[in-house]
Amino acid sequence: MEPPDAEEQWFPDGHMYVQYLRKQRNTHYSGERYLDGALVLGMKQIQRPDAWTKWQPRGPATILWRTLEDEYPRKSMGSWEDSMSPNRATVQWDPDFDLSTADAQTSFLKLCRDLREAPCAAKGCVDPEWPDQMVDPTSVECFLERMAGCVGDDWRDMSRDDLATPRATPCTRDPLPTGDAFYTSLAEFRNNGTFSQYDLPGFFDVNVDGLADDRGESVPRGQYLLWTTIRYTMTMREQEPPATAEDVYDEFSAWTNTFLGASPDSLKTAFPWTESAFRWMVTQRQLVSGMLTGFAICFPMAFVVVFIVAGSLRIALLATITVSCIVMSVLGMSKVALK
Repeated sequence: MEPPDAEEQWFPDGHMYVQYLRKQRNTHYSGERYLDGALVLGMKQIQRPDAWTKWQPRGPATILWRTLEDEYPRKSMGSWEDSMSPNRATVQWDPDFDLSTADAQTSFLKLCRDLREAPCAAKGCVDPEWPDQMVDPTSVECFLERMAGCVGDDWRDMSRDDLATPRATPCTRDPLPTGDAFYTSLAEFRNNGTFSQYDLPGFFDVNVDGLADDRGESVPRGQYLLWTTIRYTMTMREQEPPATAEDVYDEFSAWTNTFLGASPDSLKTAFPWTESAFRWMVTQRQLVSGMLTGFAICFPMAFVVVFIVAGSLRIALLATITVSCIVMSVLGMSKVALK
């Protein structure tokens, strides 16, 4: 028992929804749809709040911005009240994440440049325009390149021919400030620049006096960078099966980890993300795992209950085997019918 090895089809071939998807994919005016995604930097993990309970999944009304370590209090201050969406988890920020140093800026620009050339040998990377590559290089959105003046306002219209310039003349961090001046410049650039919805660097604003962090230390006014992203379009199609998505994810993660191994300490946290494929891959794996765990619990318990009630080992064994065969027959016929 394992997740499907082909794209799910929820309706019969003649259903209008299936016909619509087929026409959308195969007609001359549409073509394939490829996944949008991002490299997310600055987030370590997601953790349930202490007050969270599965019986109240919306969680507490107030959650805290906290870090795994208390060494950088400016990233563990205040509270965030969110009454519009469920507070199911808190983000654990990387306390060392910092783009204000020359080494971090150089490494970040190199990450953007190398991402455009990232190889992919997995069977899920199928875009014929960019064979054996992880992402469409013309789709990479790197805000630091724009701050450094290496990419103009027409960066969204980049073509294959435009890639020759960044390859021949890599972007350098020379025009970028460092230290507090970098964050001031970044805040101004963010407010005045042309950013997509998910391309905004993540700031935590401190605009009041007297705010203290978790250790009781005073926090000065300002904007502190918590995370950022590098957006892209992958060469993997939408709605690929879990096995295909997992191969691409493993290769992408290995490439990212190799890069992080040579990056400075202030740039050691990054992971690939997509709109649906990677999280659906995990969901399907857990659905199968949960079902198998349920079988491992229910059948022995059923055997014990029948044995206690009937007082006969033979009856308990035959009853358990009968129910097991019925369940396996139903699952087997369902699998054949769905195919």
